[in-house]
Amino acid sequence: LTYLQAPEDLVTSVISNDVNLEWNMAALRTNGTRKEKLSLNNISSNRKIGFEESNSTQTNTRSLTGFKVYRNNIEIVQINDPSLTTYADNGLDSGDYSYYVTATYDDDNESLPSNTEEVTIILDPPANLTAESQEPDIILNWDAASALRSLTGYRIYRNNVSIADVTDATTYTDLNVPTGTYTYFVTGIYGQYESESTNEVIVEHTEADDPLIPTHTALIGNYPNPFNPTTTISFSVTQNSDFVNLSIYNLKGQKVKTLVNATLSSGFYTYVWNGTDDSGKSVTSGIYFYKMRNADYSKTRKMILLK
Repeated sequence: LTYLQAPEDLVTSVISNDVNLEWNMAALRTNGTRKEKLSLNNISSNRKIGFEESNSTQTNTRSLTGFKVYRNNIEIVQINDPSLTTYADNGLDSGDYSYYVTATYDDDNESLPSNTEEVTIILDPPANLTAESQEPDIILNWDAASALRSLTGYRIYRNNVSIADVTDATTYTDLNVPTGTYTYFVTGIYGQYESESTNEVIVEHTEADDPLIPTHTALIGNYPNPFNPTTTISFSVTQNSDFVNLSIYNLKGQKVKTLVNATLSSGFYTYVWNGTDDSGKSVTSGIYFYKMRNADYSKTRKMILLK
């Protein structure tokens, strides 16, 4: 039986929706013999493995030409460089995948497979979608997906219909929306694939002379984000005579600016931060946090100042 050395120690690692594979190839016996008996238990009944049967001792005189990588039992790539023992399977959809590798030799011979590795791909979705009716527009804000390496943008849906794609932002303004009731959600875009959606948000959009009464206290978000030099922060308050504090902090947790520190009546509010501290001095570019709190509520969001 002619022995064809198989790849060994296949390992996989997952980054976002990319899978990296790495394996080893033991030194080949080009002139020696192998006395041990080959195990055929792992040979697939519907796939031809390149080996020759004989009752003689096992001698490998064939030359290694490269490798084949299989995903879910289907060949996805043939590597024609025997020194290359890594492969990156990039841009996958969410789901479960299994991998193994075989070695290829001259005369179209193929070894037994390596060990099988199984991975699960999850396309991280955005989260915590909020929507605010500011007639005639509706402003959406959400938290970024946690895995940004392969993320190419976000897709906004209104009433289950895609209305826009955005990149490099976690906010969107739906302009000049007619009066009515609307449902919004957002997905993450990973190349040609989409993640699961955020929470759905229902908005009762009315005319300016028929203002909405907020149903809950919330730090809605800021727009634009990133921004230069100003951004507008929106929030809602449900109780009259509610004391509210809204402050800006840097990455060290130091307070930079107090925007609101007052008793407010029920309603929707917007405040503009012009990128200055409490002394009126302009702050540097970077990541900042804005925190809203009252007696029963506390919420912090992130924003980026780019100059």
